[in-house]
Amino acid sequence: MKTKEKPEKLSDLTKTPSGKAGSFKLTDVSGWKTFKPVLDEDKCINCLQCWVYCPHGVIERTSDDQAISIDLQECKGCGICADVCPTDAIEMNKIRGVDDE
Repeated sequence: MKTKEKPEKLSDLTKTPSGKAGSFKLTDVSGWKTFKPVLDEDKCINCLQCWVYCPHGVIERTSDDQAISIDLQECKGCGICADVCPTDAIEMNKIRGVDDE
């Protein structure tokens, strides 16, 4: 039985579709996701719950006042940010062109 060699560093591991091991943010998913988050800045209280709970790391603080931005190119559309938002400032909208099934 053939045994696998232990990698010496993270980059020695099997590559992801993005080409970089250990990366979840560098895979472009804009072609297959069905929902995208839309932020209502008037409702946002900058609690950063979306930033804390985003499993894909696509929500970023834009300044010291804790304002956020969402990288829609990298967002997977999972909706966790909308679920944890205490003021419903993030709404998941269906992307145009996606068929209803």
